[in-house]
Amino acid sequence: MRVDDAKRWLKILAEKEVQIAPLFVGPMGIGKSDIVKQVTNELGLGFIDLRLAQMEPGDLIGIPYRDGDRTCWAKPEWFPKDGTKGILHLDECNRAPNDVRQAVFQLIWDRKLHRFTLPDGWLIVSSINPSSNGEYQVEELDRAFLRRFCVLLLNPTVDSWMGWANREGKIANDITGFIGTHKDMLFEPETFELPVKRNPAGWSEVNKCRNKQALPQDLEFEIISGFVGKEAATAFIKYLDANYERPVNGEEVLNNYKDVREKILKQRKKSDEMYVTIKQIIGISEAAKKLTKKQMENLVSFIDDLNADTAAMLVHEMPSDIIDAVVKEGQKNGDDRILKVGKASRSAREEK
Repeated sequence: MRVDDAKRWLKILAEKEVQIAPLFVGPMGIGKSDIVKQVTNELGLGFIDLRLAQMEPGDLIGIPYRDGDRTCWAKPEWFPKDGTKGILHLDECNRAPNDVRQAVFQLIWDRKLHRFTLPDGWLIVSSINPSSNGEYQVEELDRAFLRRFCVLLLNPTVDSWMGWANREGKIANDITGFIGTHKDMLFEPETFELPVKRNPAGWSEVNKCRNKQALPQDLEFEIISGFVGKEAATAFIKYLDANYERPVNGEEVLNNYKDVREKILKQRKKSDEMYVTIKQIIGISEAAKKLTKKQMENLVSFIDDLNADTAAMLVHEMPSDIIDAVVKEGQKNGDDRILKVGKASRSAREEK
């Protein structure tokens, strides 16, 4: 999942007060922790950042004291007050000692920590570096711990970073100019995975998101996969497609556009559904980094059927390397429709 998409979904969860816990997994320095703070600032919510690697169990469950013939526990000073709203960020949980991880085990799922209950308006989020690629000194998280989260693998993209840098205005123009020209210099790609196993509790979390309308269709597959794994998510989405009308899938456009063209022509008037299809096409293109000749032809046919504004938006958001490859292929074959894509691309970049 793109970092900006993770932020968008986190914002939805906070606004709708959906009590599920995302786990953001990704390389160092891509903004996993920053997007949590950004969401709280934008929504005016409280923010508690617990660096679990620096804590002991007593920091979490409180210190015992004697009250007559009973032993009680003092509530930790960081624990949110009743009636407040915010995000509790459990950072670096796979760097924490095992006894600290055990202390937050109940908190993540039951929203209770020893004798204290997290207020309803608080969302739990965690961020970690991956353990599967051997690049980080972290512990492996067991299946029971992971199943308490929606596991989302975050990957940086140059376009997302450039959008953030230009929007925030905190990065000097010569740096953004350099990265815009030398895209491979922003980060070194890392490969990692964190397999999620399907389980009944995961389906309960999917149901919770659907009931709260907190499952954006363009992020649907990644979110459901984070609860029950890719195999189950794929089968479930295919089941939904077979039972009621949904926006055309981006993969269908790129691989079999002729079969879905009539649906696209009808869908053109529905901007929200068109947005879903376009976002899926962009996501597939970013992940693949390269399209086949057939996919390029289907992409051009699809753009040719869009109105000018929608076509320009798609070209503007697509990875520039892919658009350049599409234009070159068209020039080689003398296809005027592809030259139209190139014109839209130049206009979009000049505006940018």
